[in-house]
Amino acid sequence: IYTASKFAVRGLTESLRYNLVPHGIGCSLVCPALIATNAWDSAFRRPEAFADSGFGEVDRTSLTKFGAVFSAGMDPHEAGRRILSGMSEDRGLIFTHPEFAEDFKAIYEESLAALPDEQAPPERLEVERLRREANRAALAGRVISIDDLS
Repeated sequence: IYTASKFAVRGLTESLRYNLVPHGIGCSLVCPALIATNAWDSAFRRPEAFADSGFGEVDRTSLTKFGAVFSAGMDPHEAGRRILSGMSEDRGLIFTHPEFAEDFKAIYEESLAALPDEQAPPERLEVERLRREANRAALAGRVISIDDLS
């Protein structure tokens, strides 16, 4: 549930960015990694009213062991500084940590390898050209409409 909701927020944020920027409203996807917080122990603080929420009993030993990992996290103030900097620069993507480069490279390579090795028809290429042009226009501040895609 946690990962699926994060992916949904990514799609929503990317869509909002193109639709809101022409109105002077910035929208950034913030992707922090491990931060030195006590977020790991939230299960210990679950209100009694939610005890029957469908989550199993908390294994205190395993969760406490997992919590020790958070001590290696980035200082929250540093993460906040990086996020504020990205927002101030109106970046669409804000990554606080550098350690995902290897993952992004693998995703990129796997994505390219999954593309069919064939030429797309000119009509579809034109649709994609118009979509990219409309996205660039939106990021430049122009309100776009369905007419920009045909």
